[in-house]
Amino acid sequence: MWPVTKKSVYYSGLLLLCLLCSRQLWAQTNPSIADLIQQCQSLEDDKPQEAIEIAKSVIEKIDQSNNPVAYGQALGCIGWSYAVLDQFDQSRQKAFQLEKLASGLNESAHRVTLQRRAGSIFHRLGDRINATENYQAAMLMAQKLGLEKEQIPLLVNLGVLNSEIRAHQKAIDNYYQALALMERIDDFNYHAPVLFNLAVTLSGQNRYQEALDTYQKVEAQINEHWPVQRVAQVYFGLATVYAGLEQKEKAQSYIEKVQSLLGPDAERNLFYYGFVVFKALEAVKNGHNEGALQIANEATDYYFSTDNQQLLTSTNTPLNVLASLYEELGEPEKAIKIHKAARSLEQQFQDSFNRKTMSQMQARLDDLQRNEELAVLKAQNQQNERALDKTSYQRSIMIITIVFLLIILSMILFWQQHSKRQLIKLTTTDPLTGTKNRRGIAMWNQSYTFSTGGKDRYLWLIDIDNFRKLNDEIGHDVGDTALKTLADELRKFETTGRCLGRWGGEEFLLITQDLDRAQLNDFAQEILATIAATEIVHGMHRFSLQASIGVSCIRDNNEYMWNRAVSQADKALYVAKERGRNCMVVATDF
Repeated sequence: MWPVTKKSVYYSGLLLLCLLCSRQLWAQTNPSIADLIQQCQSLEDDKPQEAIEIAKSVIEKIDQSNNPVAYGQALGCIGWSYAVLDQFDQSRQKAFQLEKLASGLNESAHRVTLQRRAGSIFHRLGDRINATENYQAAMLMAQKLGLEKEQIPLLVNLGVLNSEIRAHQKAIDNYYQALALMERIDDFNYHAPVLFNLAVTLSGQNRYQEALDTYQKVEAQINEHWPVQRVAQVYFGLATVYAGLEQKEKAQSYIEKVQSLLGPDAERNLFYYGFVVFKALEAVKNGHNEGALQIANEATDYYFSTDNQQLLTSTNTPLNVLASLYEELGEPEKAIKIHKAARSLEQQFQDSFNRKTMSQMQARLDDLQRNEELAVLKAQNQQNERALDKTSYQRSIMIITIVFLLIILSMILFWQQHSKRQLIKLTTTDPLTGTKNRRGIAMWNQSYTFSTGGKDRYLWLIDIDNFRKLNDEIGHDVGDTALKTLADELRKFETTGRCLGRWGGEEFLLITQDLDRAQLNDFAQEILATIAATEIVHGMHRFSLQASIGVSCIRDNNEYMWNRAVSQADKALYVAKERGRNCMVVATDF
C-alpha cells in the first residue's frame, strides 16, 4: 500500500484538476450532437446561414437509420433557416424530407415533435394545406399517446393558422383548449402569448367583455423583461376593449400608457398608425379635433403605400377604424373610399387564399404522384433484374405492375376529384350558416336546367326585419345565432329543384321552379309563418323574428337576366318594407 502523505495528496489533486480541465476542453472543442443541434436551433432565426452549416455538419456525422431523431432535428433546423432566408424551394424540400422521416418513426413524443416542426416550416412558407396536415397528424398522435404537454404548442399553431384564414371561432376554441390543458398539467410556458392571441381574436369579434377579462390576465404577467413593443400592444388592446365597452376614462388611461411607451421617436409602422388613428378617433368623439385630420391623412398615405399593401391583407385590416375617424371628422367621401378599399382588400385576401389553396393542393398531389411513380419504377426494375431469364415470370410481373399503376392512377384521380369538390364547397359555402354563398347561388342558377313542366323559376329575396336593431341592442353573437337558427329552418324549403343561400348580412335568397304564379302567396305565407314560429335561443335571450320578402321571375340563366331578377326582387323587397314588413311583394315587371 502506498503511504498517504501531504505531497501525494497534493499531486493527486493536481492530476484530478488536469483531468477535469482536459475533459472540459475536449467538450468545448468536440461538442456532442445534442449540443450542436441546440446551438443550431438558437441561431436559426438571427443567423440562419450559420445554423445551416452547423446542421449540415450534424448530418455528416450521423446515420439516419441509427439516429433518426437527431437527423430529423437537423433537417428541421435547415428547413427553417432556409425559410428565414426566403430560399423557398430548399426549405420546402427539407420540410418534405422531415415529414417523410417523421411519419416513418414509431409512435412517440419524438414523432409528434418532428411532425409539428415540419408543419411549422410549411406554415412559415405560407403552405397552409401541408401545415394543417402535419399539425393535425401530430395532434392525433399526441392525443393517442396521451401527450398533453405536446398538444399545447400544436393548439397554438392551429389557432394562429385559423386566425390567418379568418376562421376566428376555431382559433378561439384552439386557444381555450390550450389554456385548459395548461391548467390541467400545470405547464404555463405558452400562457402569456396564448392569452394575448385569444384576447386579440375575441376583440376582433366584438366580444369585448371576454377580451377584457383575457387582456387583464395578460397585463398581470407583465414584468421588466417584456419588450416595450409587446407591452404597448397589450395596453393598446385594453384601450380598444374599454372603448368598445364605452368606458371612456379607462380607455383614455391606457391610451396614455401606450403613448408614454412609444414616445416621440416611435417607429412609424402598422402598429403605430393603428394606435394613433384609434387615439385620434377617441379624442374626436370627446370633442377634441386638433390634428386629427392630419393624422388620418398620414395614416392613409402609409396604408396605401405600395410597400404596405401586403400588411393590410395579412392581418385584420385597420382601415375600418380610419374610415370611422373620417366619418367623425365630417369627411364622408374619404370615409366611403376607405370602406371600399377595406372591402376590396378583404376580397383580394379571399381570392388569393383560394388560389393558394388550389395550388398547394395540386402541389401536394403532384408530390404524392411523383413519389408513387418512383416507388413503382424502382420496384419494377428490381423485379425485372431478378427475372430476366424467365419470360413467363417477367410477363406476369408486368401485368401485376400495370394493374398496380392503374390502381395508383385511379387513387390519384379520386383524390384530385375529392380535393376539387372540397375546394368548390369551401368557396361556395357561407361559413356562418352553412348554406350557399353568393357564388354558390349563382353557380346553381347557371348550371341547373330550367323546368320543362310549365313552371316558372322564381327568385325569393328574404330579409329579416329590424335585424340591425337586434345586433345593436343585444349583440352580434346573438345575431349570428339567429341567422344560423333561421338558416336551419329555411332549409326545410330546399328540395332537389330549389336552392337556398345567404345573400349577405341578414338576407337569404331562395330559388324555386316548381311553383306557378297562383301558388306564390300561399308559399310566401308558409315561409313567413315558419320564420315567425322559430324561437331563437342564445343564453338568457329567447325571442322570435319576422321577415319581408321580394319575389321576381328569372327568365333565363344568363348573367343579364340574373342581375335583372335580383334587382327586381330587391325593389319588391323595398316595397314590402314600406308596407309595414312581415309581408311578401311580387315584382310587377315580369
